[in-house]
Parts: sequence; structure tokens; C-alpha cells
Amino acid sequence: MAKDIIQLLELRKDIIDPYKTSMHIYLTDRVALLRLRGTYLISHPFIAYSYNGFPFISSAPFVYRYRDSINAYNTVMDQYALDPLRIDYSDCRVYPLNISSAIVTNFDNIPLSIISSSIDRGLEVKPIDGIATGVDVYPIGFENRVVFLDGNRNQKIYKMVVKDTDIEFIEHCYCDSLSALRHNHYKALVCFNSNTEASVLISDGLYGIEFPLDRDISISSNAILYLYSNIAYIELSNNGVIAYYKNGLCNTIEFNRHLKPLALLSNNSILGFAKNFLTLYSIDEEREFSLISTRLEDVYNVSVDPHRNLALLSTSKGIYIFDLDNLSFVMIPSSRRVLGYISGDYMVLLRGDSIEIYFIEMGSSIHLERILSSHSYIARCSSIGKGIITCIDRIGRIAFIDLRYIDRYIDRHPHLLRDVPTNVSVTLPDAALHTPLKFEGYRELPYSIHRVDSLR
Repeated sequence: MAKDIIQLLELRKDIIDPYKTSMHIYLTDRVALLRLRGTYLISHPFIAYSYNGFPFISSAPFVYRYRDSINAYNTVMDQYALDPLRIDYSDCRVYPLNISSAIVTNFDNIPLSIISSSIDRGLEVKPIDGIATGVDVYPIGFENRVVFLDGNRNQKIYKMVVKDTDIEFIEHCYCDSLSALRHNHYKALVCFNSNTEASVLISDGLYGIEFPLDRDISISSNAILYLYSNIAYIELSNNGVIAYYKNGLCNTIEFNRHLKPLALLSNNSILGFAKNFLTLYSIDEEREFSLISTRLEDVYNVSVDPHRNLALLSTSKGIYIFDLDNLSFVMIPSSRRVLGYISGDYMVLLRGDSIEIYFIEMGSSIHLERILSSHSYIARCSSIGKGIITCIDRIGRIAFIDLRYIDRYIDRHPHLLRDVPTNVSVTLPDAALHTPLKFEGYRELPYSIHRVDSLR
């Protein structure tokens, strides 16, 4: 049986706008978690891809604005061809609670209702009564943490357990003092206690991480914090801290705060930006290596494969490919805007309505081979690593593409370019005329469409 190179998550409703929706990948040691942000998308369910090749989407609702209304939709309704459920609130916040439900609050954070999955009805909105106090919800995957906004209970963090329309708050921890922080799309809780330890929770409204710091810390109210690639980052007053999972355990590393990290690499280094330099920080040597100088406003996108210690930087000058084990790089010049993604032994470039796929071999020099150049309906992508990328195509489908098996479906005449590890221009000829999905081409790649319902 042929390996499905492309796996599609397809909804029957136009919920994902491919041109107004950004996508981010948060890597754990077990799965890759997909985060979508769109102009009209308020909330979406958990979307994950396991490294053994299986995509998953929970039955919690997509909540989105449509004209002057707010609608909810999920995979159960997809199977029964039900219309989206209109929510009777003009403005609200929505947070996933678990794999099958979400909570709706007003802008004062007072809970209004629960949207829950029902096999026979798709989604149901059930009002919440008896909670007149605002709550701030911090989802961290399939669990959540809650703090009350009144003065009587603002030194405790709770877990929120939902059973039908009943909400139970279970005390998670007590804090001598509790600080809530926000930065762009991210928010954090920092719980201080008397034995000079602190507990930090960082959430993007869907996924998150909770980790301890075993010393007294000081954090500014305007601290930078975020989730990116395989790390969570928070800026302390003197240093920065990343948290990450390895073998199911949460670990932390401290370093100079002027470095804004992008990923933790398998060679025990941190890749990030330090002022106007792309920088590699060796944890073992406690030493920084400046790779190239670039202004952040000139960067179109960054892609990192922390498993292979590879990185790609797309700028107004061109595409930089970095071998972070040997501290070498090569540059493909481009006068046009190009989005690039690196994963395993492959690099994908999107140039408007065209796609290029390169095979990469790292050694004492960087070897590049362009194996595909063709028309494409892909709008944007993100790297999962290990030879896998995820993309949104131009009709709003989410595609997981395993590039490791693509060679056997491309008729090509190999042309290998060998480059010294310096800033050298690369120009390669076209080698094939084929592109993934149902795009123009003479040969169809094996693919499957998933409408995953966790209730069935």
C-alpha cells in the first residue's frame, strides 16, 4: 500500500481564510501542535500531528465571526452537514476547555455559556448561571488554569472542571503573590511563594506550558514572553529563561536576556536573534556565535528544524540555509518575496503561485538539488521537522506533507550543486514539473482526506 504523502484536514465550511490566517507550530517531544490565528477566527480546536504520521483534530468548536454574527462549527457537524450554530453574543472571548467543549466569556471575563459537542446535534450552547465574578482562563493543552479577578481569591490558581453545565473549580496552588503578564498574543501567570520558588505558566490561549523556577526571580510587567518552535520563553529582569519538554519532562535553561530565542537544537544550542544578528548560543560552552547580520524588518520568515539543527532565513536579499552543526550557510539570492521552510533533508520555497522543493545534504559543504519546480495552490506553510511540513492551501484546507517519500513520485534528472560553506549564490535549473495535492502535473501523489471526530 502506497504511503500517503499528503494528509488533508478538510472542513465543508469556509472557516479558514488562507490569506488572512497565520499558522504556527509548537513542537513537543511527542506531537506537533498547530496554532491558527485569523482576522475572523476567535477560537479553534486542538490540532495535532503525531510523528508517526497521524493528524488529529478535536471536536471542540471553531468559533469565528461571519458578517455581524459569531458562529460555532465543528467536525461532528461536518459529518451530518449541519449549519453553523449562531452564538447570541456580539462580543466575547472563547477558550477551549477540553477536546469537546469551550467556554464563552464576555469582555469582563464573566462566564456566559459552554459550547459542547453532541453526537446527534453537533454543538449545543448551554448557559452558565451563578458565576458573577470574572475569571481569567489560561489553557495549556487539554487542561486549563483559572484565576479569579475579584480581591478575595486572587492569590490562588485553580483548575476548571466542566461537567455538563456545572463548573467546578479545584485549587491548583496557593501563591504569596501572583502576577499576570501579557505580551502580544501570549499571557503568563507567575506564582511566587515563601520559599523563594516560583511557578510560571505561559499560554497562547490554546496551548501552553507550566514550569517551576527554583530561585527568587524578578519579572517586569512588560516582559517579553512567547511560545515558538519547541520552547516557551519569558524575560526576567536580568536573564531570559526557556522551558522545553524532553522525554516527557519539563526542563529550563537560563541565559543572557539580549538573546531572543527561536528554538532549542539537538546539539544543545539555542538559535535566536541578538540585536541585528542571527545568533547561535552554545549552552555547553556558554558562548555566542554571530551567524549573519540582518534587520528584523527585512526578514520575511524563519524556519527551523531543531531535530536536524538546520535553519532557514527568508529576507529581502534572498534565502539563507544554515547548517548549525558546522556553522556554515549558503544563500540563494532573490529580488522577489519568497517564503521558505526547511524540514529534514528538504527545503520548500513558495514564490507567489509557484513551489520549489530542494533536497539538502549537509557535510563539509552544503549540497542542494532542486527536484521540483511547478505551479502551486499552497498559500503558506510551517515546518514540523523530520521531513514533514504543514500547509494551508488556497481553499482553506490544512495539509500535512511528508517530503521523505516524494522522490519516488517525481521523474527527475538529478543535478547536484556542491557549495563551499560561505555566502555563495546558488542558481539551479528546473528538474521536474510536478507539485503536490491536486495541482497541475502529470502524476498524482497519494493522499488521504481526514474529517476526524473524537466522539466516534
